[in-house]
Parts: sequence; structure tokens; C-alpha cells
Amino acid sequence: MTKKIVFFAFCMFSNIYLLSAKQSIKNSIFNLNDAFNTSESIHFIADSTEKEKLEQLSKAWMNAMISHDTSTLKYLMSPEYKLQRWDGSTPVYLSTWLDNLLNHIKIVKFEQSNIYAQIHGDVALVTSLYSWEGTFNDHPFDSKGYIVDTWVRNNNHWQVISRTNGTFTGSKTLDNK
Repeated sequence: MTKKIVFFAFCMFSNIYLLSAKQSIKNSIFNLNDAFNTSESIHFIADSTEKEKLEQLSKAWMNAMISHDTSTLKYLMSPEYKLQRWDGSTPVYLSTWLDNLLNHIKIVKFEQSNIYAQIHGDVALVTSLYSWEGTFNDHPFDSKGYIVDTWVRNNNHWQVISRTNGTFTGSKTLDNK
């Protein structure tokens, strides 16, 4: 029960913070045609419900991460993007996240499942489970856990502004090798 209350409070705080950050996102909008290579993916996302669209955007974001597709990453990620643990500790901002991904992390396996989007006006939470393996500066990691992504919509364009993650017991993460 306590975990549910803490999670609900975190989600409410995230929504309030993101609504105030929404204004600064306006200058970071890219053209959807630049972000996706095929018209098929554009039409699929455009024809989906908002919930399905967010779930597909979440998959597109992770596919861009795996393939190092920087144009799609920049399209889908807010300039204010921040990765953090469930308690807000060890934040990693966009420039560091991109540098780590492109220069330090080698992904061997990435799986994302149980993707579920919840929309609250122009803010959405997308939750999922993840499993990934790879190396960070040649040090192996093998991590499983949950993700809460916070997305903000501006001019009908969704961007992820925050990812909060938690690991399951036994995970070998990037920072507890």
C-alpha cells in the first residue's frame, strides 16, 4: 500500500513539474518526416489512438536507441530530458545520456514489454518492463526492471521529458558493477 501511495505521489509531482516545463519545449520541435525513414511508420502512428501512438513512440524511441539513430532520438526526446532513479537520485541529462549511448554503451540485448500509456491532457506516463545486457566502457551489465517515462505533448507532438527506472533484485547495473 505504501509503495502505491509513493508511486502515485511521484506521478502527480511529475505531472505538475512537466506542465510548467511545457513552454520551453516549443522551440525543440522537429518535422515528423525527418524522424522516421518510412512513410509506413508515419501512417501507422498517425492513424493510431493517442494511447497506441504513445506506446508506438516508446518502441520507436528504444529502436532509435539500439540503432543509434540520433535524428529520431532528438525528435522524440525533449532538450530537458532527464534519466533518474525512482528516488530522483543520480540524474543523467540529455547530453550525457547521448554521449553515454553513442560512445560508451554497447547494447547486446534490449527487450521492452508490458508497455502501457496513461494520458492526462498534454502529459502522459508510459510504464513498461525492461531487460538489457551490454557493456559500459567494456564493463558488463545485465539489468532488469521497470520504467516510467513521462511524455509531454506540445502542438500535437509528443516528447519524452523524463525516464524513471528501478531495477529488480540481482541486476548488474551500469553503476553497481
